[in-house]
Parts: sequence; C-alpha cells; structure tokens
Amino acid sequence: IVEDEEEITKILKTYFERQGGYEIHSATDGISALIEVGRAKPDLLILDIMIPGVDGIEVCRRIKADATNKTAIIAISGQPDWEKRILQAGADSFMAKPLDLEKLQTEAKRLLRIL
Repeated sequence: IVEDEEEITKILKTYFERQGGYEIHSATDGISALIEVGRAKPDLLILDIMIPGVDGIEVCRRIKADATNKTAIIAISGQPDWEKRILQAGADSFMAKPLDLEKLQTEAKRLLRIL
C-alpha cells in the first residue's frame, strides 16, 4: 500500500489482513515505495497518485518499465480526472476515493487471479 494518509493506510491494512492470505507492506512516499517494491517484489500494489516526492504516476512508470517486474497496480485517487494519465503510465486499474473496500478487494482478487 502506497498512501501518505496514515488513516487510509490503516483502514486498508486492517481490511486486507482480516480477509486473510495477504502480507501487507506500506510506504508513504514515492522513493520509499520504489525501494519497497524492489525489496519485497509484491504481487499487487495499491498506489495513491498524490504522494510526496516522486508522484504515483512516476512510481507506476518506473515499476512498469522493468520487464522483470510482474507487480499489478491498482491506482487510487481523490481526483477521478487522473484516471487516463495513470492508466497510460501502466496501471492495471483505477479506483476513485472514497474507496469501496469490497470493490477494491474484488479488483485485487481479479488482478491476482484469486477465485
């Protein structure tokens, strides 16, 4: 989870941990996100677009530019008009805030190919 709002990170982390089967890592800015993705090699990234430092669009571009990286990315933002830009940067999906946690989990399962 890459999100600079601590409360949203806590809600997402708690929700996915309760579902079981997820190992959660988090970062609050673009540089930390890129380091964590390189270290942990996550299957899925929930990526806020508006984060400090390197923004979510650039984080997405850099991750997707690495052909060996298979991380699926769900981009999230309170600005729905960013959807086209983040999808062009390589995100697999976009969801507007406020997030519907059930829809987010459904999308996560689809991208992770979990039935």
